[in-house]
Amino acid sequence: MLQQALDFRDENDAFYQLVAPLSEVDFARVTQFKDWTVNDVLAHLHYFNYLADLSLCDEARFLHEYGDMRAARDAGETLTAATERRLGGIKGRALLDLWHDFFPGMAERFALYSG
Repeated sequence: MLQQALDFRDENDAFYQLVAPLSEVDFARVTQFKDWTVNDVLAHLHYFNYLADLSLCDEARFLHEYGDMRAARDAGETLTAATERRLGGIKGRALLDLWHDFFPGMAERFALYSG
């Protein structure tokens, strides 16, 4: 087992415990991190977890998705806007659930990866 993957899962579980009690209004609050909202942080975590998972499971899809993200950035789209667009504008508790439902399986895939 890859210990870093298990640590990743545990850190995500700890973060989930912090944000799970938030109200829908709280997800739109600006944080001290780059003036991103809680929604922005969760979207970033989820989308880039998704990309990391693709790098393990589907290299061609990863290269396509990552290339599209870089092209959006090169065209002047902010990282938060490009990520929000890629996730279809999902926010709040629905975004929290999407992220929370995804990362345990990802952690398991990486934990079992033997290179």
